[in-house]
Amino acid sequence: MSRVEYGNAVVRDYKFRHHLESNVNDNKALKDVTYKQYKSLVFVKDIIKVRINHIGQIVAVGEY
Repeated sequence: MSRVEYGNAVVRDYKFRHHLESNVNDNKALKDVTYKQYKSLVFVKDIIKVRINHIGQIVAVGEY
């Protein structure tokens, strides 16, 4: 997460990468493939909390 200034405007920049991503280059051709970038918090309105077990299977959905 970062704060980006465009002239007088301030925008938050949210970037999500895989935890094993070895470089931090922002190649435009790889956007939405190796990283996701958001400029606002609109994307979080439909997020659902899940619980997974040790092999990655979903065992509970919603608050628990």
